[in-house]
Amino acid sequence: MSKITIFLWLAFMIHADAQTRHPAFDAIVRLDYNALLNLMDKKVEYSHNGRVAYLDKAEAIQAIRSFVEANPPKSINPLHKGASRSNESQYHIAQYTSTQGKIFRLTLYAEESGSAGSIQEFRIEPQ
Repeated sequence: MSKITIFLWLAFMIHADAQTRHPAFDAIVRLDYNALLNLMDKKVEYSHNGRVAYLDKAEAIQAIRSFVEANPPKSINPLHKGASRSNESQYHIAQYTSTQGKIFRLTLYAEESGSAGSIQEFRIEPQ
């Protein structure tokens, strides 16, 4: 009986950990671009439709805003996350579903900067 309890507890913990999402994804769902701006590094590698651009954070926010306005968010569900051994950099992957039913994969990379991470890269890929 105790083996089953341990297994269920571990399964719950793995599932709970996978379900936490980066604050940037929360900001996008809330359409809170100021909060998203505060999470960005000064320069961001932005990728959408196979095009990569190195943008100032204000330009990156405008690009994300344009994407969100064209594809209003219905939900953002975390899929995977990971970190470097030193935990100085992380990546977060989520599934973005628009109100029109379009599905995209969002990937962001962030590095620790003091007490908070700063987003260095933001990718949007159609699924």
